[in-house]
Amino acid sequence: MTSRDMTSDSITVTHLSAGADSTLAMAKTIADTLDGFAANDRPTSLFLSGGSTPGPIYKALADMPRDWANTHLALVDERWVDETDAGSNAALIKSTLLQSHGAAAHFVPMKNSGETPFAGAQELNEVYASLPQPSVAILGMGPDGHTASWFAQAQGLDIALDANSTDYVCGIEAKKTKVTGDYLQRMTMTRHALETCSRLFLIVSGEEKWSLLEPILAGKASDLPVATLIQCAGHKLHIFVLDGGVNA
Repeated sequence: MTSRDMTSDSITVTHLSAGADSTLAMAKTIADTLDGFAANDRPTSLFLSGGSTPGPIYKALADMPRDWANTHLALVDERWVDETDAGSNAALIKSTLLQSHGAAAHFVPMKNSGETPFAGAQELNEVYASLPQPSVAILGMGPDGHTASWFAQAQGLDIALDANSTDYVCGIEAKKTKVTGDYLQRMTMTRHALETCSRLFLIVSGEEKWSLLEPILAGKASDLPVATLIQCAGHKLHIFVLDGGVNA
């Protein structure tokens, strides 16, 4: 593993070579952060994203013998599908982080009985408002510049990014692209919810994604949804860039 750190307006950026050593290093940083917030058996929350990149990190976290019993797991976003669907983020968490030592954690799925994410949002808002603080969020970024389920031009995006909203989650219906596939209806944490997090980790895999992100960090104006994350998270954001990682 090779690593180099830089700081851009108080945002820490760590470049790592993609591989098992880097996976373990990221998992350890996340676990150490949680442990730092969890002094004196204080409960914490860990918000998790889906995708192929964080899966190995979740498996590494699960093998770490920390105080998982006082950790509440929840999702950053979710496709509005049952856990039997291959696109379910809840199923990913259950097969990776909720194993080994991690099985002691409390898990709150996003998908509820609402027919659509819009119908299920009010009930889920109450659930997310009750989750313990402090909290840590793990996010990814797509090649289109989305993070969470903040897709450009999606129905519900205005609510998700509303700086004056106090909602923790909202429904999204994305426009179909190569990135969304057929999963158009989703639930996502909002800007407000991520602003309440004590620490946020953004994992960016591959040069294509880094080339989108680097100019934003340098101050270039951008309407990409990830730019809103950078703006609202500020110094609480730590970006891991996996050099040589897969861009998908």
